[in-house]
Amino acid sequence: GRPRCSGSGPKKLQRARGPVWSLSVGVGRKSVNGPLLDPRRSAWRLLQWSWPAFLSALFDDDAAVTSNATVLVKSPKFLEKLMKILQTSSKSTLLNYLGYRVMCALAVFLPSKAHFLAKLHWDRRYGYGELPERWRVCLRTVDAVMRLTTHALHFENYVKKNSQNFRNHLSKFGGVVSALTSFFKDYSKSHMDDYALCNYRLGKLRLESFAPNISKALNLDATIYDSIPLVEDGNALEGYYVARSHVSRSSWDAAISGAGDLGWKRSVFDLACTYNPTVNSFGIVYDPDRDHAVWQEPPGNASIADDAKCLIEQYSNITVPELNMTMDGMSTLPENILDNIVLPPLYEAYREAHSSSLKEHTIHHIDGTAFNQVFFLSYALGLCENMDKGALRDLLLEGRSSPAKYRVNVPLQNFNKFGKIFGCPPGTPMNPLRKCTVWMKHD
Repeated sequence: GRPRCSGSGPKKLQRARGPVWSLSVGVGRKSVNGPLLDPRRSAWRLLQWSWPAFLSALFDDDAAVTSNATVLVKSPKFLEKLMKILQTSSKSTLLNYLGYRVMCALAVFLPSKAHFLAKLHWDRRYGYGELPERWRVCLRTVDAVMRLTTHALHFENYVKKNSQNFRNHLSKFGGVVSALTSFFKDYSKSHMDDYALCNYRLGKLRLESFAPNISKALNLDATIYDSIPLVEDGNALEGYYVARSHVSRSSWDAAISGAGDLGWKRSVFDLACTYNPTVNSFGIVYDPDRDHAVWQEPPGNASIADDAKCLIEQYSNITVPELNMTMDGMSTLPENILDNIVLPPLYEAYREAHSSSLKEHTIHHIDGTAFNQVFFLSYALGLCENMDKGALRDLLLEGRSSPAKYRVNVPLQNFNKFGKIFGCPPGTPMNPLRKCTVWMKHD
């Protein structure tokens, strides 16, 4: 699991006081105002997309965007394994895995008295010095894990028609989502030095946490989460203890160092969560051989500024007809970036994952759906919502996120392949001549 933050007691938390990016703008809102299932980072790239730290300067009012700002890292080997879990394992195995990952993501906030549970010390070994950055990394990790898992189950329900299995597991997983939502929503309103509140909320946070099977820990495969002990009534601290105690020291150390599998090592979801933004200081997209794929160098200030300006102008020119109100493209920029940046890699991952079984992927009750169209239909379905005018007005005034209609349509307008696949002529609403792209340019 995630190693303890050495010395992160009340005094250090007090020194590290700073802004907190609230998870309530992510998974929290999905469980209250809209559908829980959000495919922005998924549709089949579940599992092929991770968010270690996404341009953290965008979330800090007093931080300057630099040319070496961390943007994004993905590890295809890790993602491959998660895809395999989704395709070949039971949903209980998938939930075993995700429960364990969520527990690891929370381990960074365990009380200092639990220091003996982990043998590695982040501050000494990995050079971490700023707690707020680690806090944001953990938030995004948990956020992504929760969203992507629920969307995978959502896709399972609509495509494979395994409705009962879907309902059972979504209900079970929904409890975890609810607990996390409550914890992060409340804690984000408090001060970073409110150590007692953090400790109390973690104590109340009940997770079905699972530990790896000791005999299979070195394989780092989906099967290491099969037939493993379950903490029926445990909290995050107890789950971490079970995870650590069921794996031998030698196996644990070998696993967290990514033995034999570079795809796990240094990704945000490796067993040690050893991602270090002070080392991985620029945006990297790895291919399966760990070579640079999309970017040969980090985006410069000009590229970031131009793309952000384009999105701000694009969203600011949208008027919501129901209320005759204009959207705020500046305040919604972080979420708009996320919505736009994920489409190209998600679509390519969908095609790669199912290129050998094109005929199997249609939506049974919609005649004439082509393989390429299924992806976009599923993508849009995950953001369907029925919002009254009052809720819509509140969303626009709050300014954290765009309404679902525009979170779907604007990224699709900016994605060239959507217009080609659905036959939208250039210059039509869904295939405008002027498009905004975010750093990773696409055809």
